[in-house]
Amino acid sequence: MVVEKFEKPLYQESIAENSLPNQPIVTVQHTGVMISYELVPSNTECGKDFHINRENGLITNKVSLSTLF
Repeated sequence: MVVEKFEKPLYQESIAENSLPNQPIVTVQHTGVMISYELVPSNTECGKDFHINRENGLITNKVSLSTLF
């Protein structure tokens, strides 16, 4: 039996609210076979404000977070 899981049970990072868009925040890593990564559901605030690279799990901000407050 193959047990597949993420490298960490919880990923927690912070980013300055005045950061420019497309800043790397964190890379999530899966320890098994992973076809692609995605933020689910993508139509939430998280999906609107952040992007995850489908191939390598790198999460970046789509917008400057200072525009959200």
